[in-house]
Amino acid sequence: MLNLRPVTQDDIKLLFKWANDPEVRLNSFNSKEIKWDEHQKWFKVKIESDSVWLILEKNEIPIL
Repeated sequence: MLNLRPVTQDDIKLLFKWANDPEVRLNSFNSKEIKWDEHQKWFKVKIESDSVWLILEKNEIPIL
């Protein structure tokens, strides 16, 4: 079963892992690895914004 859910503070490590996935980095404008402190700053701004930010899950497992 597929489900969309809002991103929460608990997703910070998951999104960091996804952001630094080799294929993701290869297909990004900037292919350099993202540092943890940079990710934390970005995540804080993003999660506090008015953006609709969702994660797709299949059987309650997030899908990259």
